[in-house]
Amino acid sequence: MKTRPISNALTLGALACVTVAAFGHLLDVEEFYRPVPGLAAMHEATALALALVGWALLRPATGICELREGGLLAVALAVSAMDLLNPTAFCQSGSAFDALTGQGDPGNRICFGRNSAVMVGALAVAVGLLRQVRPRAAQAATVVAMFPQLVAMTAMLFGIGKYAGDMSPLTMAAGLMVALAVLVRTGEHGVMALLLARSGAAASVRWPMLAVIAAVYAFGAVLRVTAREPMVVYWLALVTVMACYGLAGVMIWAQWRLRKLDRNRDDMARAMSDLAFADPLTGLKNRRAFDMAARAQLDPRPVPAAVMMLDIDHFKVVNDRYGHAAGDAVLIRVAKVLRSVLPAQAMSVRLGGEEFAAVLPEMTLAEASALAEDVRQAISDHPVTPESGQPVAVTVSIGCAARSAGEPIWVTLDRADAALYAAKAEGRNRVVRNGLKAVGDV
Repeated sequence: MKTRPISNALTLGALACVTVAAFGHLLDVEEFYRPVPGLAAMHEATALALALVGWALLRPATGICELREGGLLAVALAVSAMDLLNPTAFCQSGSAFDALTGQGDPGNRICFGRNSAVMVGALAVAVGLLRQVRPRAAQAATVVAMFPQLVAMTAMLFGIGKYAGDMSPLTMAAGLMVALAVLVRTGEHGVMALLLARSGAAASVRWPMLAVIAAVYAFGAVLRVTAREPMVVYWLALVTVMACYGLAGVMIWAQWRLRKLDRNRDDMARAMSDLAFADPLTGLKNRRAFDMAARAQLDPRPVPAAVMMLDIDHFKVVNDRYGHAAGDAVLIRVAKVLRSVLPAQAMSVRLGGEEFAAVLPEMTLAEASALAEDVRQAISDHPVTPESGQPVAVTVSIGCAARSAGEPIWVTLDRADAALYAAKAEGRNRVVRNGLKAVGDV
C-alpha cells in the first residue's frame, strides 16, 4: 500500500484546519477558530506550532533533519515548552485581532493549553524521529501525542470541559490528522505493521479492538447520563481513557502473538517444503523438485541449456563390500563435488539411488562436457574415507547433451541418458556427449 499520498492528504487536512483558525483570528471571525460554541477555541500559537509540524512532515524523510525542517520543529517544541513552563504565556481575551486592538472580552479567554502543548511537542518529536528514519520511536512519540487528545475528547463527550485542557475540537482534529499521518507513514514497521497486516489473523484482532473501544465509550456515555455527581462523571471519563489504552495494548499484544504464530507456521511450511523437495542425505534437490522446476522454467521457454546425467560406477559393489555407511559417504561426496564444481545457476539433482543429474542453463555442449570432465576427475582423484577408515576408490560415468532449439527438456534428458549408457558400455569412468564419442577417456 502506498502510504505517502494518504499521509500527505492527512497532513494537508491538518494544515487546512490551522489555516482556517489563523484567518479567523486575523479577521476576528470567531466561528473560524471556535467552531463549536461554548467549547474551547484554537489559539493562534497552537495553529502556528501545528503548521510548523505539518510543513516539516510534508518533506520526505531522508535520514537527516535538514536545517529548515529542524528549525520548524525546534520552534514548535519551544512554543510547547514555554506553555508547559508558564501556562499563562499564551493566554488572551478574544482573538488575536482583539488582543492587538485592545478590544478583548475578558469572558472570552483563549489559551494554548497544556493538553495542546503536550500534543504538539510530542508530534514535533515524532516528526523529527520520522525524518531520522526511526519509525518505531516515531510511533511511540505519536502514541504519547494522542493521549491528551483522547483525554480532551473524552472530557468533551462526558461534559467535563475543564479536563479538556483548553484543547478545542479544531485543535483535536488537526492534531489527530497529523498523528494519523505519522502512523500511516510508519505503516510497515512496529505496531502499525501488526495492526495493518492483511492476514486473517490481523483482521480478527483489528475489528474487535475498534468495536470494543467504541463500546467502552458508548457505555461511558450511558453512565454519564445516569450519573448525578461530578466526581462520578470524572472517574467514568478517566476509566474510559485508561480502558481504551489498556484494550489497545492487549489487542496489540494479541496481534503480535498471532503474527509470531503466523511466522512460525510459515517457517514450518518452508521446512516441510524443503523436506518434500530435497534429498535428505545429500541436500540436493530430489526428482520431484527437478520435475517441477523443469516444467516451470525450461519447458515453456526455448532456453539454451545442457544436461548432465551421472551414475556412480559399481555402487552396489561399494555397498556390499564396505557397507551402507560407506555408500552414503560416497553419495555425499559426489553431491559436494557437484556443488563445488558446477556454477551457481546449475540445478543439481539426485534422481534416486546412485543416479544424479544437472541442468546447466546458457551452456553449450562443449562447455558442459568440460565441466563434466572436471567433476569426473575430482571424484576419481580423491578416494572417499568413511567412518570405518578404509579408503574407497570411486569413479563415475557421465553423459552430456545440449538442448536443441524448441526441444522439450525431457528429450534432452533422454539423449543425455543415452550418452550415459554409452559411457558405461565403453568401460565406465568417462564422459560421453550425445552418445557419440568419449571426451574424458582414461
